[in-house]
Amino acid sequence: MRNLLLASTLLVMVGGCVSTGGPPIPDVALPMITDPSTVNPIAIERLVVQARGQAGVIGMGLLCIPHGTLRAGGGSNGGYLEAMETIQHEFNAIGYPVTTSTTELFTTARSEGSRLRLAGLVTDVNNNVCFPLGGFGDTTNGSADAMVTIEWQVFDSLTKDIALKLSTTGFAKVSQTSEPLLAADEEAVRMSVRHFIGSPEFQRLAHTMTPSASPELPAGKPRKS
Repeated sequence: MRNLLLASTLLVMVGGCVSTGGPPIPDVALPMITDPSTVNPIAIERLVVQARGQAGVIGMGLLCIPHGTLRAGGGSNGGYLEAMETIQHEFNAIGYPVTTSTTELFTTARSEGSRLRLAGLVTDVNNNVCFPLGGFGDTTNGSADAMVTIEWQVFDSLTKDIALKLSTTGFAKVSQTSEPLLAADEEAVRMSVRHFIGSPEFQRLAHTMTPSASPELPAGKPRKS
């Protein structure tokens, strides 16, 4: 099972399948950026998983009888790349200028010049997955749910300081799909970043433009006091 946020440990357990539960988290409508020059371009740096410990249950069979545990951390590089692509896609979808690419391995002059730099810290993960045919060896197709809390941090290159810390939570549930854990985590991360982008705090920061330098005057012409 490929997954960004979790590692699995197979154990024989008894009891019923557990769900993450919790109230549904509504999606948000994001404003389109019609003129990219009106916002500060952003460099998307990294996503770090801080959460550790048991995060959920692996269920098998039609009744989803627990057969193992899921632990936060220890995810795959493939899942990490897909999570970064999910984050970047949400910015690109509204026309927000992003100066980094998930295919670039090094910092470029374009990204180095960005005023805003974004990183995420995954502080809490809750996952559950069920493989109805797991008893027959099929641990690829199934259903899953995910609840992910990410603390987003924005570094302002102008002030050389953290300009914003904001935690948002995303929730997702998928059914009868391949690699359900990966699909649920991706959707939960997508919802979390959308709530971050749409927050008043980030919108204010995004539209706080760098002050323009005073225009040069022709030689010999004094400035007005």
